[in-house]
Amino acid sequence: MFPPPLTSKRLKQIQELRRDDPDVHELLWYIARLRSYVRRFDQLLESMPVRAAGTTDLLARCGEMEIGEEDFIQERRARNLPPPSPKPADADRYVEREAPNENGILAKVPGEYLDEARQSLPPVDLAEDRIYEAVVAAGHLGPIRVQFRRHKARHHKHSHWFWSAFKAERTEP
Repeated sequence: MFPPPLTSKRLKQIQELRRDDPDVHELLWYIARLRSYVRRFDQLLESMPVRAAGTTDLLARCGEMEIGEEDFIQERRARNLPPPSPKPADADRYVEREAPNENGILAKVPGEYLDEARQSLPPVDLAEDRIYEAVVAAGHLGPIRVQFRRHKARHHKHSHWFWSAFKAERTEP
């Protein structure tokens, strides 16, 4: 009734029997890709805390992803398209995300805009010990609010004050 499960041994047998068939070669490529998705999903499940009541069921979402992947494979086969190129290992570095830490988007703000914001602050020697904010237009990031703290640097008997940016966030224009 059901075909035998696709174990690694069974996949090797299929590959040996139909070595010259390009369709089988492509299907084996997609199966390897799906296996990598399953491994990644298992890693995500292991890293997640125990599910609490009322949270989204991740297993159901993964089931939807697999159905979408099967549809994607069938669509590519129907159009006789080559398999998609694998994702480069460092592709996540180029995705723009909000920083999940207390610094906001500070790491993404180029230094020239931080310097422009710093110049709008009062002289550091005369400023009070509190948090100062400056709003500046930061090119592709749009208007941002940068928060600064006053710090003292000491070297032997000499010391001087300086501004240090510690948080940046987007603001409405």
